[in-house]
Amino acid sequence: MINHEDFIEIEAAIPGMDRSDIDVEITDSVLTIQGNSNQNTKISDEQYVKREIKRSAFKSSFALNDNLDSENISASFDKGILTLGIPKIIPDNAKPVTRKIKIS
Repeated sequence: MINHEDFIEIEAAIPGMDRSDIDVEITDSVLTIQGNSNQNTKISDEQYVKREIKRSAFKSSFALNDNLDSENISASFDKGILTLGIPKIIPDNAKPVTRKIKIS
């Protein structure tokens, strides 16, 4: 997890899975990333001596606090890396305000 000025970035290495194998969802301010892959490919030539079927699954969850905008999360998947960008919410009253103080 990388903390940028305007957003939080989450990167997850997910080798061997396709975009369709991965689910990202939010429930009650908890972000969950999960994947399930069953690489059971059909082989038309049944003369193989040994065959291994790779199955893999994972699930990771992250609690999102109130200063993150869970409505505008971006997600991309490229070469086995899932990248999520979660914008930070900056309250209006957090803007710097300058005011003169009267000296008595």
